[in-house]
Amino acid sequence: MPTRGSRLGRRTAVREQVVHINGTRRPYAAGVPVRLLAAISGIGVCVAAFGPGTAVAQTQRDRDVYVRVTADSVVLGNAVAERRWDRAAFRTAALTDKRAPARVWSRGQRDFTLSVAGTDVGSEAFTVSQAAVERLPRGGLRVTMALAPGPGSSAPPGLTASRVAEAYPGVAGFRTQTVLESATPLTLSAATLDEAAVGTGAPTLHNFRAGADYRNPGEAGPPLSNGDKSAGLGRSTKVAARGASIEDQAQWISVEDGGRSLFSVMERNAFLSGRGSYDGRVAALRVNYARDLIYTGPGDGTAQFENPLPGPARQRMVRPGVPFRLEPAFTGFGKGGADEQWQFYRYLTGHRLNPYPKAVTFNSNGVDENRISTGAKDDMDLGAVRQTAAVARRLGVETFILDDGWQAISGDWQPDSPDFRDRERGATRSSSRRASRTPSSVRCARRSPRCGSAPG
Repeated sequence: MPTRGSRLGRRTAVREQVVHINGTRRPYAAGVPVRLLAAISGIGVCVAAFGPGTAVAQTQRDRDVYVRVTADSVVLGNAVAERRWDRAAFRTAALTDKRAPARVWSRGQRDFTLSVAGTDVGSEAFTVSQAAVERLPRGGLRVTMALAPGPGSSAPPGLTASRVAEAYPGVAGFRTQTVLESATPLTLSAATLDEAAVGTGAPTLHNFRAGADYRNPGEAGPPLSNGDKSAGLGRSTKVAARGASIEDQAQWISVEDGGRSLFSVMERNAFLSGRGSYDGRVAALRVNYARDLIYTGPGDGTAQFENPLPGPARQRMVRPGVPFRLEPAFTGFGKGGADEQWQFYRYLTGHRLNPYPKAVTFNSNGVDENRISTGAKDDMDLGAVRQTAAVARRLGVETFILDDGWQAISGDWQPDSPDFRDRERGATRSSSRRASRTPSSVRCARRSPRCGSAPG
């Protein structure tokens, strides 16, 4: 039952019953499976669900975020952006940047494409059977649209899906994710995470790889590999002329037109199967499992292999009764400059990353002239720590992160600390006395590399 003072609850116009889920009274909208409601109610937020019989518009709000459900459409938006879906043949009817001058970036485009059992199935093969709305703990709304095959659907028998979309206060973009379920085993060779019919524009693809902090611009890449060796810093940016097609490994795609842009970012590791594409009209994030051959995990700096052949090397299996979750994507809008990055940053820090205290920090990594070692010890002995910490304090640094130098010698992972008086490891009684005059955060870091309190 809606809680007292809940704006979301007061605006719920659907007929509700009350059921007990995990010992708690929860709203149960007629026609909504208890299992689904239990799953989405587990985080303790107010939920409303709308089935196919929704005859008039039902609106839920949280601050400037709103969801409006009618018999024909589902609308998710806030003060700066809006996305509207058609229910009968599921697709994005309009994707709009509402900031002046308002611009509709995409119309009548499918949300996703699934390559299952050798057949491409677009989102328009499904219909929205019901929509459940819930408030997010840190602000905003999530709408979960249950998708069932529509009349004459090309979807394999027994395949259903959910399309989950979120909007946040004041953020010019939306997070979306597709979850598949099948009554029979299905092979999935590729899928798009999100699509937008942006029209003519100038596309840019960004591909990010870990290790930029230790790679050099002239890095040759792994000695054992085929295909893209990911040389250099591990980050690449590729652009194409206005209206020209482009497709490559990427996690971020942007299409610019007239100083405005639409961008999409996948929340996925930099596997070879993660692709960005633009065909002169539609921008898409795509996962092409056929490009994968072998993942070496942490060893990708030594060996890396992709499929060199046109046929698929790997596929994914959608198992009966087991939800298959495609990776989420964030699709947003830019107004020039670094607005794309700003909107994505607001989304990440406000709604994806765990909250953390903000502080001006200094990291000892990089204090290295090979005076002591070439490993993680680098040149950060006690003298360097005391000298650097004093300068950092004068500069206003609030947290001194002892990344390199906290251990006695490179590779032994034992703290070089008065708590571990091992002369062979470099700690002495005199260093213990000197450490007492070191800022508290540095002393704490020397005892434990996880500590990062502000200096006293």
